[in-house]
This record gives sequence, C-alpha cells and structure tokens, in this order.
Amino acid sequence: MRVPKRRTWKSTLACLGLALALTACESPESRLAKAQALARQGNCRAAEGAYRGLIAGRPPAGLLARAWLGLARCQQSMKQDGPAEASAEQALRTAGDDDTATRAALLLEGLALPRTDWARAVEAGACLAQRAPQAPRSLAALQGLLDAFSQDLALLKGKGKGQAEEGLMRDLLSDLWKLKLNTASLQVAASLCGFQPPAQAVPGAASLAQVDATKLAVGGVTQEVGIDPLRFPYLTRGSRGKQASPDGRRLVWREKVDGTYCLVISNADGSGRQVLTQCRNGFLPSWSPDGGRILYTAIDWRTMRRSIHIYDLKTGRASAIFKSRGGVGGLAAWSPDGSKVVFTYKHQLWIMNADGIGLALLNVGRKVSEAGAFAWSKDGTRLAYQPNGRPQVLVLRLAQKL
Repeated sequence: MRVPKRRTWKSTLACLGLALALTACESPESRLAKAQALARQGNCRAAEGAYRGLIAGRPPAGLLARAWLGLARCQQSMKQDGPAEASAEQALRTAGDDDTATRAALLLEGLALPRTDWARAVEAGACLAQRAPQAPRSLAALQGLLDAFSQDLALLKGKGKGQAEEGLMRDLLSDLWKLKLNTASLQVAASLCGFQPPAQAVPGAASLAQVDATKLAVGGVTQEVGIDPLRFPYLTRGSRGKQASPDGRRLVWREKVDGTYCLVISNADGSGRQVLTQCRNGFLPSWSPDGGRILYTAIDWRTMRRSIHIYDLKTGRASAIFKSRGGVGGLAAWSPDGSKVVFTYKHQLWIMNADGIGLALLNVGRKVSEAGAFAWSKDGTRLAYQPNGRPQVLVLRLAQKL
C-alpha cells in the first residue's frame, strides 16, 4: 500500500505562487466580472476584497470607475456609509462614461440625502447636470434628485426650517438654467424654493412660435367667471363627443374596438372611417390648428398613469411628448399656432413645445385642479384656464423670461 506524500512547505509555497501568478494573468475585465458575481451572490465581504484588488491593479479608467462603484455598493450593503460615500466620489471622479457617472451620482445622492447632507447631494446633481444634455439616463436621474430635494425641502419648511437648503437649491437651479435644462421636476423645485428668473412681455402672437416654451412665464393673473368666446376664440374643452377638424372636413372620437378603446377618425359624413390602433386608451383628442395632428392623453391601466401624445396623420405615427409617474391631467390643449401644448401636472399649469423638448411652469401662485377647458386669445398672449366643473376662470398674461 502506497502512502501519499506529505506536502512540504516548499510545495505549498509553489502552489501559492502559481495561484498568484494565475490571478495576475487574469484580465481586469475577468476580475471585475468575478467581483460582480460575488456581490450578486450576497458575499459582500469577498466582493469588497476583489474590488480592492482590482483597484490596486490600476485598470483602465472605465473599469476603475466601475470597480469603485461596485466597492461603494458593497460598503453600502454592509452599512458602511462613510466609506461608501468616499468610494462613490472616487467613481464619480474617475468615470469615463455617462452611465457609470450617473450611477455613482445617484448612489452619492442616495447616501447623502437621508442625512440631509445637501452639499454632497448638490455636488452629485451638478455632475448629472453636466451630462444630462447628452445622456437621457442622467437627465432622468437628475429629475429624481430634484424630486427628492423638493420632498426634503417641503418637510423642512413645514417645520419652519430649510433656509440654508433653499440657498443650495437656488444655486443648483441657477446652474441648470445656464445649461438650458428645463424639466417638470426642475420647475417644481423652482417654485418651492422661490427661484424665478426675470421676465418681460411677450411681443405678440406672430412671434409666439419663435419663443421657446422654456422662455415663457406668467406676467400676471386675473380671475373671471366663464370664458368669453370673443376674447378667447381658441377653445379646447374636455368633451367626450366627436371633435371636428378646423376645416370641418374630418372627425375624431374615442370608441371601443375589439375590447380596447382607441381613437377613430372619419370624414365629416362618416365615410373613410379609420381606427388608430396606435392611439390605444386615448382620451379627449383635439385637432392641431392646421388639422395635421391630433393631441390626446392616454392612460396605462396597469399603472393608472397618464401621458400626453401626438398622432401625426401624415406619418401615421403616435409619439409620447410627456410621461410621468403620475399627476398628469386628462386634458391638454394646443396653442393658436400649434407650436405649444398646455396641460396640468401635479396641481400646476405647464406649457411645453409641441415636439416634447422643453417645458415651463406657468406659476399662478396656487395649486390647480384638472382642467375642464383651456382657451387662448387671438394674439396668443393670454391663456384662460377653467377647472373641471367650476365657473371660475384664471386668465394668464404670458411673459418672456429675460
């Protein structure tokens, strides 16, 4: 019977050296994948060691940023918020691609806000803002950050606090305005902290199409009873009946087809009926002034969230111009020249370019409910808003921001 040889210390060192050599031969990508696999398995301690080993090897910038980000997440899972913050900042500094930078900024923001460390969170927001014009993911993350700021600031103001935080918020918003970024979240934050750019009167309807929606604001508000059709001839009312096109030749309405509600169009005499299957679950359609497009809101019955869409009759395509997690009103309306769309969102009035790029808050100094009607003056400088089911009307004089 053969007795197996006992391993000597020399053979042990040889095996260890071979293992280290094999590890050193591994590519940085392979080492990153192994660290990520350990993290997914919940073995955060081992993953932390793997990430640190990869970082010590000084991989290329893109991999280095992802390693720092992975390390930060492991530390966050182990409740090591201080080290996690430092690692997230390293990921932010070394990130060479927008996606990694966005994730790092989100993590930094998530770590900072629960402890009301606004200075760090604002720094993360500034990083997102720089990338937002070219990176839709960064823009979405920035909106989430602003929503978190707004909720936090509202709580602080409710306790009679938040003056310093208001100042930080205004600084961040000022930077965003310089970058020409304008989102619904930004406008909500602006109204909450009192950030309002100066404005001047809109020259007239002829130039309304040339004025970007982000440059519009409210120059004054008056209250009336009822909408005067002589002063406000361009009326959009929340009607469930058939809507005639501006030239009276076509109709659009909502109808249940094969168990699903869709928009339907036809000629005025009922001929040429066409079911717009692209416009499922559409509500309250209205024709553009030139009759070439149909504006409507749609609802996702699974999530009960509304969005705003435009159907182009020439191309046969429907596109969403505004989506949100909730709070979009059922009625949207065209401006007299078809270049803008007005609607309600989260108890505020908004105006947006019809292409879906750029929007502005029309701040009337109070919360508003869903609109029952919108109406424009002939020159396009005044907008009448009537809440659903109420006779009172707010008349807004539009102004242009300097």
